[in-house]
Amino acid sequence: MADSAAQQSLRSPPAHIGYGAIQIDSHPDTRGASTATCESTPLPSYVRGLRWLERIPGLQLLPAVAVTVLLWNLPIYPASMDPTGPRILSVYAGMIVAVMTTSYELSVLILMTLAFLTVTQNFQCHTRDGRPLACNRCGTSRSAGLPSTYSPLATADRGIYECDGLSGAFDVAISGFVNKINWLVFCAFHIGKAVMLTGLGQRIGFGLLRAMSGSVLSLGYAFCLVELALAPFVPSNTARGGGIIYPIVISVVQALNADHTHNAATARFLVFTAAQANLISSSFYITGMAGNPLLTHRAHTVFDIEWDFSRWFVGNLGPGLTILAITPLLTYALFRPKLDPEMAQMAIAHRSSELKPFSRAEAQLCVILLTALVAWVTTPWTGVDSTVVAFLAFALVVVTEVLPWREVLANHTAWDTLFWLGSFIILAQQLNEFGVSAWLGSVLSYRLDGLGPWSALWALAVIYAATMYLFSSMTSHIMALSAPLLMAAANLGCPPLPAIAIVSYLGPLSACVTNYSTGVLSMYFSEKYIERSAWFRLGLIMLVVYMAVYATVGVAWWKLLQWY
Repeated sequence: MADSAAQQSLRSPPAHIGYGAIQIDSHPDTRGASTATCESTPLPSYVRGLRWLERIPGLQLLPAVAVTVLLWNLPIYPASMDPTGPRILSVYAGMIVAVMTTSYELSVLILMTLAFLTVTQNFQCHTRDGRPLACNRCGTSRSAGLPSTYSPLATADRGIYECDGLSGAFDVAISGFVNKINWLVFCAFHIGKAVMLTGLGQRIGFGLLRAMSGSVLSLGYAFCLVELALAPFVPSNTARGGGIIYPIVISVVQALNADHTHNAATARFLVFTAAQANLISSSFYITGMAGNPLLTHRAHTVFDIEWDFSRWFVGNLGPGLTILAITPLLTYALFRPKLDPEMAQMAIAHRSSELKPFSRAEAQLCVILLTALVAWVTTPWTGVDSTVVAFLAFALVVVTEVLPWREVLANHTAWDTLFWLGSFIILAQQLNEFGVSAWLGSVLSYRLDGLGPWSALWALAVIYAATMYLFSSMTSHIMALSAPLLMAAANLGCPPLPAIAIVSYLGPLSACVTNYSTGVLSMYFSEKYIERSAWFRLGLIMLVVYMAVYATVGVAWWKLLQWY
């Protein structure tokens, strides 16, 4: 019975996992399982008491509306700041609250946000002579409304601002969809779909497991390496971990006859290690998870630094590989599993024998993926943009029919991400244009004033990681806090590249502290091998270790790279 169940789980991903199921990473339901983006996601567990709100359309938004109204009217903003900036911040904060407390799809919430800001004309437009100003000031007198301390516009020549506020606001709302970062992720989603459809992902997974099945510890390393191998090409940690790795892990656990009473330590070790492997691989590449590219935009905005694929990858080689090396050892020490190696080898060999013969499509895809990976890593020397590489790789998988066009059209999560990621990029740009991000950074840096640059940086890192307890999505955590933290780091004189690196790498890794921080962890937790309290305790241990590695190996590695 266990074997047949395992075979069924191997043949197809769990029903509750769609490809790239990112809500953004999907919220956990009451059982701890995840829900794909194509369906309405239930309220997060920490607001379970408000579940009655789901029965009344729109009423779920009350907490978000309350936060928006409160921040809109608070008298805390500098007099020199255009009122449009705080309004965008208020609506943005309300949307973040809605992401955490409602069952609305992320893209629906984004659509509401853009529509509201467009109708109220709370974006930055440009006059016919190229002057920037709030769209709601189009058609008004040049000498009215703004404080004298706000920009040269307030003292400009008398007359009327010549621009169309509503049309200009709409132009701003859709401008994020042409951003190159957005298209990098879009192309990577389709490449990842090809990896899944051809079966190459499972072939790589079982190939590594077969080669490393000498002990239960080596199985832990195999899961880490499979995640690491797939992460550059599958930019959804839920698609990668939930759609490819999770069925393999559970199949192996069941094949080893491990359950809550027999070989329980082995099951706990494999499940928890695979969960950590997903977070580690997500931190390794800019395409490791859907939220990572937001850091590229914010690094450029705050520090004027190009935080591209190669720089992200090289910066994490030293500390990232160290974490990859010690994580299975640490989880092995925590769980102390015992397993007969011959039994493991037989189980994995049986599962591997069920794979189809190596196909022509897989061979073509291997060539395309290896070429793309080489092109990404060598970007500093070739000068070829990472997005161009991804676009050409996407074109090749379509032209060679490795990925049929109908699958491109059916890949709803790629199109969904194209929409919400582009929207977040433009919202971040607008907050920066109106000086809101700089103001938030200055408020935070004021609280840490007096600390040295490195002490301040690690204080910011602790704040960043600790706030993960409040979020049920890694991407919402990144989009809510990364900009203020980077602004604060700049104000406090922290070294730019290490600051960007710490915020980038801790974004996914800090998700280890809870079982609800991303859909993949919710899936592994739903197997009930590990109690919730134990997961929290173990997650905190892992986070402390991860941060210790970056504070030692990471700092030394970045010094070697001459990053400071």
